[in-house]
Amino acid sequence: MATITQLKNGRPVVLEQYHSVGRASNSSLRVGDDMRYVSLHHALLYWTGAQWELKDLASRNGSFLNDERMAPGEVRPLEIGMRIAFGKTENQWQVNDLSAPSTMVVPLGEGEPVFAENDLIAIPSSQDPSVTVYRSVDGSWVLEQDIAVTPITNQQTFAFGGKTFKFCAVQDDSKTSLATAAALEVRHLLLEFSVSKDEEHVCLRARSGAYHFDLGERNHHYLLLTLARQRLQDASEGLQESACGWVYQDDFAHDPSMAPQQLSVDVFRIRKQFAAAGVTDAASIIERRPRTKQLRIGVPRISIITV
Repeated sequence: MATITQLKNGRPVVLEQYHSVGRASNSSLRVGDDMRYVSLHHALLYWTGAQWELKDLASRNGSFLNDERMAPGEVRPLEIGMRIAFGKTENQWQVNDLSAPSTMVVPLGEGEPVFAENDLIAIPSSQDPSVTVYRSVDGSWVLEQDIAVTPITNQQTFAFGGKTFKFCAVQDDSKTSLATAAALEVRHLLLEFSVSKDEEHVCLRARSGAYHFDLGERNHHYLLLTLARQRLQDASEGLQESACGWVYQDDFAHDPSMAPQQLSVDVFRIRKQFAAAGVTDAASIIERRPRTKQLRIGVPRISIITV
């Protein structure tokens, strides 16, 4: 992750793909101590796909690299160790890291950014995924919060826990997987559950064409098994596929192991496991209905055997 650090106080800033600097309230970096010298839209630090560059936006008092003032509108490539200043040279930022940008959620104010891992972000953490941001198979991003499931776009903000967060997507990041997207979409998977007679052990394998992968035995597989059984039951009763498998979250209330907090954690862990296996739309393994507390397994092809 590309980072610049404020030399006078050691404050690090992780760079967004297009990191604006200025007095404007929506600037990625507002240089608070130097507002008298900083223009509304002063400069831009941005990733070209090959390197990071600094562009002065014809600012009134200029942008500086290693104490040298840039010409208005000038663009310079950045190098590790360079010192940047905006408006005056006293308050400098040092370039510490120039790696490619990452999709992330940034708290506005204090706090560390949370980075996407396999196209999944959990807020405040993977141990407490009260809010999830994930990428769907069509490449768009989705915000899942409480009972709301809504699209989210680059630079969009949302509130949680008394804080405001900004979503920063890398616009040209390419998805990588263990196979082609078509082969490893959720809708093409066959899930094979092996369940012990006492149901203490739930093992899971997945297939898609020529691709087979063993997801092993995990505690969170029991949630997936419960949802799989509901989908199979509904299908056996002749329900339309779009109506099969939906379960209200409150229906799990009788089971202490599926309390709301643990349920959210298990849903995130399931998605993360499928993403790590190379499933391109891993979040779709658990579907949620907007404005309800219903969820279901996203796979219609299911096999359950008792061993």
